[in-house]
Amino acid sequence: MIKREMNITPKNVTFYFLGVFILSLGAVAAIVSNLGAGPWDTVSENFRMFAGIPLGVASAIVMSSLILLTVILTKRLELFVLAINTILVSSVIYFWDVFVFNEYRMTVFIDGLPYFIVGLLAIPLGLALIVASHFPAMVFDELTFALMNLFKVKSVAKVRIGLEAAGVTFGIILGLLHDSTLGAVGIGSILMVLLIGPIFSTYLRLLGVTK
Repeated sequence: MIKREMNITPKNVTFYFLGVFILSLGAVAAIVSNLGAGPWDTVSENFRMFAGIPLGVASAIVMSSLILLTVILTKRLELFVLAINTILVSSVIYFWDVFVFNEYRMTVFIDGLPYFIVGLLAIPLGLALIVASHFPAMVFDELTFALMNLFKVKSVAKVRIGLEAAGVTFGIILGLLHDSTLGAVGIGSILMVLLIGPIFSTYLRLLGVTK
């Protein structure tokens, strides 16, 4: 079982806000690459297209739904505090997508590849920094820990891969409902399902969160 206690220090505050910045950049960069967004970002992007709303708003709705699921699984009402992270991250995602990338999506593989690589490395790094800050983690991480404890699994990577696979599945469903295509789901999404868990686990070890 992973235990974390909140401790407000300059280092932890820096880790937290740096994590939010890097995570949001990675999420939007992968979407912009058009090679396959991060697993749960495929849900947000395809939901954005399906509902005709900004990416940041779609992301907030998706994460809020997962917060509710996490609270139900853990029976810990205090996890509703994760809404603070949701509002902050969704706002930064909105900033990156609208004001920096101007909601642009790449159309050529070679142009999108650097953005995809940034996304692949930045998403788990941002998540790991938030966890290492000892502030409330992102809902994806709290849900990962909840599932680890529920099923008595010690491997962060294995549970994370399963969670990311679920994200891609929901993304595919939304894409098919929208225009009978996969939408933001691409070969890159499959790579992220396989790699985000191990990379995230490695970052946690490097940051001293897990052994």
